[in-house]
Amino acid sequence: MMDKFDLENVRKTILWAIWLGFVTYTILLAPVDQADTWSLGQKLLTLQWQEVNAIIPTIFCLMGIWPMIYACLMFADGKMQSFRAWPYFIGSNFTGVICLLPYLIFRKSNQIF
Repeated sequence: MMDKFDLENVRKTILWAIWLGFVTYTILLAPVDQADTWSLGQKLLTLQWQEVNAIIPTIFCLMGIWPMIYACLMFADGKMQSFRAWPYFIGSNFTGVICLLPYLIFRKSNQIF
């Protein structure tokens, strides 16, 4: 049977693999070079949503809601960690899971929380 230390290492290894997968996808496979990618991003950021499929702004808004929901847990848990949670939260608002996963990897398990 695996003890707590082994489970912690397995968890960290899996999270590192997921993080590396996201970074690899972002750098090598993300479709940034398509002609309409930048214009779609500009329309979303300047709130010109009438010209865009309705599902895309909905997903765009939800991508801002999930970091806020997770922030409630991060800031409560961050008080019991040896490092601050707010840099990871701010980074996750710009890069999503790419900044969120390092927080999950470096944090120590908390039985009090």
